[in-house]
Amino acid sequence: MDRFMSLELVSHRMCPVFEQAAPSLCACMTDLDSVMPRETRELEVSAADEERLFARWIEELVAVLTQEDTVFRRAEATILRSGPKLLTLSARLWGEPFDARRHRRKGVPHLAARPSLRRAEGCWRGDVELSLGPA
Repeated sequence: MDRFMSLELVSHRMCPVFEQAAPSLCACMTDLDSVMPRETRELEVSAADEERLFARWIEELVAVLTQEDTVFRRAEATILRSGPKLLTLSARLWGEPFDARRHRRKGVPHLAARPSLRRAEGCWRGDVELSLGPA
């Protein structure tokens, strides 16, 4: 039976909202204290605006987490304008493959519904409704 969770990511700058997404999604999967930053992974996504970029980023993270069974402890992101109507997020993530001997699985994210990003009251806010499958 699926469980549903809401993630709220907030920062005064936009990039940290994107950076918070990876460990926040992984914290739904396992205890982050058990995740070692043994490997790095580079990811890149592009979109026409900030909100679409956030949605693409969340989709890409969920795909990597589920298809590759990997967990990330931290991320660094850079957002660049790569054309007149295109933003590109380049990110480096630190983590490792899921290891059942060291990581207690809480659930598996398989659907992120309605990811949204907006600026309000001087802060960037990213919201994600997440569906978690059984552990």
